[in-house]
Amino acid sequence: MTTDAAFPTFCHISEYNEAGYRILHRMLAMSQPLILWAPTSAGLEHEQCRIPPPKFIRYVEEGRIRVFGREPWLTSRVFRDNHPFAGSRWTESFDGKLQQEDLRTGRIPAAAATASCRSATRGRLGLGSGIPGRPSRPGGQVEARGAQQVGDV
Repeated sequence: MTTDAAFPTFCHISEYNEAGYRILHRMLAMSQPLILWAPTSAGLEHEQCRIPPPKFIRYVEEGRIRVFGREPWLTSRVFRDNHPFAGSRWTESFDGKLQQEDLRTGRIPAAAATASCRSATRGRLGLGSGIPGRPSRPGGQVEARGAQQVGDV
């Protein structure tokens, strides 16, 4: 797809619960790239989701899907395992593979993964506005998977 035909779409998929994951394949078909806020393996494993975790990871590797979220959500197993949101538990076969891909491509250095933080060289976006690059509060930081820099979004 050329950049002229690109149509990026942002979605906080977990806010739509099962319905969001049920139409994930449609969102992906009409978006280039599809930008998702904090997707979970539990949502992808729902019986009506047509994009299982391994396929989702492949789409991230290809750049068709980009994953955004707060640093601890993307990097900390302890944070995720203790989070009250249903389905938030860290899954090594999904979250671990996404983190391995980040390490493999250099989007995060190895030390950052173990310290549960991200490198400043990795694109940063403002928190919570729902619009990539537009912060809802000063100083809010969020990280992206599948993007090299904010200009890519």
